[in-house]
Amino acid sequence: MGKQFAVFSLWFVICLSLLLAGCQRSPAPESNNGLSYAWLTTIPVDANVYTVSGVVAADVESLVRQSAPAQAQTYSTDVGSYGTYYGPQLNGKGMLRLTVASSDAELAPVGSTVILKLDDTKGILLLPGDRITLKCRAQFEAISAVMNRQAFDPAAGTWELDYCRLATPVVASADGESK
Repeated sequence: MGKQFAVFSLWFVICLSLLLAGCQRSPAPESNNGLSYAWLTTIPVDANVYTVSGVVAADVESLVRQSAPAQAQTYSTDVGSYGTYYGPQLNGKGMLRLTVASSDAELAPVGSTVILKLDDTKGILLLPGDRITLKCRAQFEAISAVMNRQAFDPAAGTWELDYCRLATPVVASADGESK
């Protein structure tokens, strides 16, 4: 009885460990063309937070992407027809061109101009010439699969700085004065 309990306990601990390890698994690669990568495929993850400072090089472009077909509601009266059209959207991303003055991220070398994805809605108010500091994550972006259940190769992807947020709400102009 004691030996069976020990074996059962060991088996239970192993199963629980595998279950918990599965919960901490890296994300699966996304494929935006309807095809998928092999089951249980994961992408590389970088959990670091990077600090990038520089000068805004162009107007921030806002990204609005429709993520599903639009729907409509219409009704008519003797006076005319009225309607509302809507569809699910992914809002809030801003695309920022930044000339890098300082950085601890290999993806944003000092002196380069980089394109960053902002997750901070305040970013849409940035103007060319603003001096800012951002906190960002490096994210792996998989290139879409070309057949269903395709084996994933890390060479089929790129790294980019994403989820960037202003490190402080204070914005300085190119001459160093706070705005």
